[in-house]
Amino acid sequence: MVVGRIMRVSGPLVVAENMKGSMVYEVVHVGEERLIGEIIGLQEDKAFIQVYEDTSGLRVGEPVEGTGNLLSAELGPGIVGKVFDGLQRPLSVLGGLIGPFIEKGVKVEALPRDIKWGFIKSSSIRPGDKVEPGTLLGSVKETQIMEHKIMVPPGIHGTLKELAPDGEYTIEDTIAVVDLGGGKLKELRMMHKWPVRKPRPYINRLEPVHPLITGTRVLDMMFPIARGGKAAVPGGFGSGKCLMPGTPVLLSDGSQKKIDEIFEEVKGEGHVHEIPEEIYELREPLSLIGFDGKRLKTVEATHIYRGFTSKVSRIKTALGRLIEVTPIHKLPVLGKDNAVHEIRAMDLMPGMPLIVPRDLDSAIGIPKGVITDEIESVELIDKDTMVYDLVVPETHNFVGGVDPVIFHNTVLLQTLTKWARTQLNIYVGCGERGNEMADALHSFLKLKDPKSGRPLAEKAVFIANTSNMPVAARETSVFLGVTIGEYFRDMGYDVLMVADSTSRWAEAMREISARLEEMPGEEGFPAYLGSRLAEFYERSGRVNCVGEPPREGSLTIVGAVSPPGADFSEPVTQNTLRYIGTLVALDISLANRRHFPAVSWLLSYSLYVESVEKWWKKQFPDWLSVRNEALKILQRENELMEIVRLVGPDALPDDDKLLLDAARMIREDFLQQNAFHPIDAYSPPEKTVMMLKVILEFYHNASKALSSGVPLQKIRQSPLRAKIARMKEIPANKFRESYESLMEETSTFFNNLVKGGKE
Repeated sequence: MVVGRIMRVSGPLVVAENMKGSMVYEVVHVGEERLIGEIIGLQEDKAFIQVYEDTSGLRVGEPVEGTGNLLSAELGPGIVGKVFDGLQRPLSVLGGLIGPFIEKGVKVEALPRDIKWGFIKSSSIRPGDKVEPGTLLGSVKETQIMEHKIMVPPGIHGTLKELAPDGEYTIEDTIAVVDLGGGKLKELRMMHKWPVRKPRPYINRLEPVHPLITGTRVLDMMFPIARGGKAAVPGGFGSGKCLMPGTPVLLSDGSQKKIDEIFEEVKGEGHVHEIPEEIYELREPLSLIGFDGKRLKTVEATHIYRGFTSKVSRIKTALGRLIEVTPIHKLPVLGKDNAVHEIRAMDLMPGMPLIVPRDLDSAIGIPKGVITDEIESVELIDKDTMVYDLVVPETHNFVGGVDPVIFHNTVLLQTLTKWARTQLNIYVGCGERGNEMADALHSFLKLKDPKSGRPLAEKAVFIANTSNMPVAARETSVFLGVTIGEYFRDMGYDVLMVADSTSRWAEAMREISARLEEMPGEEGFPAYLGSRLAEFYERSGRVNCVGEPPREGSLTIVGAVSPPGADFSEPVTQNTLRYIGTLVALDISLANRRHFPAVSWLLSYSLYVESVEKWWKKQFPDWLSVRNEALKILQRENELMEIVRLVGPDALPDDDKLLLDAARMIREDFLQQNAFHPIDAYSPPEKTVMMLKVILEFYHNASKALSSGVPLQKIRQSPLRAKIARMKEIPANKFRESYESLMEETSTFFNNLVKGGKE
């Protein structure tokens, strides 16, 4: 065992001497507190160590002890439904041992050693049979919807000498004995370890030909992701929010309540404000007043958030309003195009018309409508304060303040990991804000798996590495997630892993590279940024798994990218585009218009369309033609909008006006999807295809009617448009009947319209 000593400490980088005999990527214990680190470089007897815990307090001369082992994950029953940090420490266990704050140097087993699992041995193997890596020994019912298959670990070849009978065993009990030859026996347990940086073996890679059904129409229909494929979701960093303590919130009954008092009621009395960010579900939804872009309406808040800020934007208006919010909090402004735009407080300028509620109705205390109030000044001030926010799923805003103002809020949704048709979903929060991670966990606990009806957490694994944790640990969280994904893929399962976000991981690489004094690449990122991303994405795939019985599994990787300022030309996004098959580009202008999911149909693309076409054609022969026609309409709309901006819509011929109407129906009635709606949140493939076919059928019939001399105004007055807009609210099990009815109504309506026009 190599024991050296610290000679330099630079943030998460520690340089140790007297480390001859060590190896790259070896795990070491650093300092008296035995912090976990990993050797990332060797030079003579010096070792450059990336430390995955807070290095404050380390001193030169403290010992560095090598372990001789690579950084590895524990793989076995006890993974599913758990929340780990980047070092695979179970956070719920740590919370019970030491409280809400993780102390330095704390070590705890990743998988529980005391739980007994019901092991059922495989009927296809018996003592005396030859075994190899991946041979199925038995299974454990880990959750109600997850059967955990126990396999021979990689590297083990021999003859099965003993196999434990059905019964209850811990992960450390021997369940099989293998004769390796030459008198060597190997005891196998239900748990084994695997280096996180080393890809697990498989027989061969297969072409990804099955789509990953997500229930999100814009993905499934327009930009499919293949099972075993690679995708990226680039978009700007999360927009901020937050109000000062004491800000009154206007309730729907006309009364007011201070936002910090609402938080105190939910959190309880006597607590200490030490956690940087907190989000809690309200015991009962709170009825408020919100603004949907046209009018004020009654809405419900579901969660409350509290955080801290050191900067505040102070805004003064012509009508005497004094508004204090965080600089990146959005406020509604009336643009020159008479549309509502949500602009960050730091970007507001004097003279801009701020949209605010009108005078309160004296009888019930509720605003009558909205007016504009001109901004006189915007000032950025230093102010250390707590800040609060309410999550309002419907409008993403609410009315509050002494002089009423419309306050915006945001909420992060991990739609893919919630609804994807896979056997296991892995969500890696890599450098994400604590409140966003908490919100994801809260929502997962309430959701049901659409296939089994069981809680979604029974087929999910969470790896939480929040922004206030040491930056170096972001790399381990990403590789831990992909290693767990490969392990379950080896069982023959379809696995989805979402890494949110790879940009935070790249930032950690940039910091470590700078401390190593390496030659920087573009924008300061290391020159090996591309190869590191390639190592990660190339571990996805649909494969023939090793071992008996023969099986096929897939691991789909979706990496969220958060380019500063939504600039897709920055290095992380550009390097990611080299390795992925589907680009799901998020557009901040769509989000500002409250079009969710805010996926740009002009920037996004999928290279898997031809691969998955065969699967779609088996059930929907015209899937590709329907998809392509809808995209052509949207592309043509974009071209026509350039003309509309110059000369106005009235200058267009009627057929182009009709196309704009059709494009609007595709955007608002099909692509737009409410992730909070109990029915619209998940759209199965059959419903998705039929919805788009109804819209295109309307457009085809309308075009024929228009060419037959029917005035455009009569087409626009059709009652069918309202029915089409409500399609998304029809349950999937009743949709076919509605689809056939709508198609028949469309044909009948336009036939009568053409006949009436000719007569």
